[in-house]
Formats: sequence, C-alpha cells, structure tokens
Amino acid sequence: MPLNGAHFVMDELSLWQTGPQIQQQAEPLGGLLAVLGALYHPNVRAIAVRDGLVSYASILSDAFPYIPADVIVPGFLEVGDLPDVQASLAPRPLLLEDSIDAKNRIIPEKDLRGELQPVYEGYRQTPENLSVRSGEHASHVAEWLRAHLQLQ
Repeated sequence: MPLNGAHFVMDELSLWQTGPQIQQQAEPLGGLLAVLGALYHPNVRAIAVRDGLVSYASILSDAFPYIPADVIVPGFLEVGDLPDVQASLAPRPLLLEDSIDAKNRIIPEKDLRGELQPVYEGYRQTPENLSVRSGEHASHVAEWLRAHLQLQ
C-alpha cells in the first residue's frame, strides 16, 4: 500500500478542495493479526510486521485518522496498547519495519524509541531478538524471517 509522505498536506478542512495529491489510507491489519496471532498461539516462532500501526494512542492524537475501522479492537486501550502486546512476545524474534502513525506516515527512526519504549523494555534481556527499522529502501523481511527461524 502506498504511504503518505512526512510533509504531506492533508485535505481535512470542510469545503477544502482536493489537492493534487491523493491521501492514502493505511492498511495495518496484517501486522495487527500477526502480533495478536502470536500472542494467542505459543508455537509462532518469529513475528515480522511491516507498515504496522505504531500504537492505538496514535489514532487519538488527531481528529482525522487515515485507518480503516477493521483495525479497531473495542476495549483494547483499557488494558494496554500495541507496544505492550509486542513487548509480551519476548523473547521470540520480532521485526517492526516502517511503523506508521494514524495518518499512514512512517514514524521517523528518531521518534520510534519513545513510541516503542515498552517493546525495548520487554526485549531488554534478549535485544538480539528485536529488530526495529524505519525508512529502509528495500525490505528484507523474508531474509530476516529465514535467519531467525533457522536459529531455533
């Protein structure tokens, strides 16, 4: 799915004319299913998420999210957020690549540490099993999975 650029101007005002750029809606459902599937199935040996939503809290930071309703899990924020669930997957290998916010923009690498603090804390004992990448030009998810599945 195409992403919105970091400096993309969103057409969010009423009676605003649509600009020359098209706003792209995020599709983070696959990453969410991978994380929740691993949470409930202990035989999942490695988890890779690309273009996944960084947190549900990011949806609340703006009045105009660009995500579909099918990624909303009612009551989720009452017990934690996505980084809390990802942290609970430790020590299983976890790859978070090009995490996005609710406007379908990649989170800059300098901001990821703060957003994913619970994940880093959860993987403190096994930091080699956590890979967080942002802005990579070429995805190597298949190679990462093959390497981590062969180690086990």
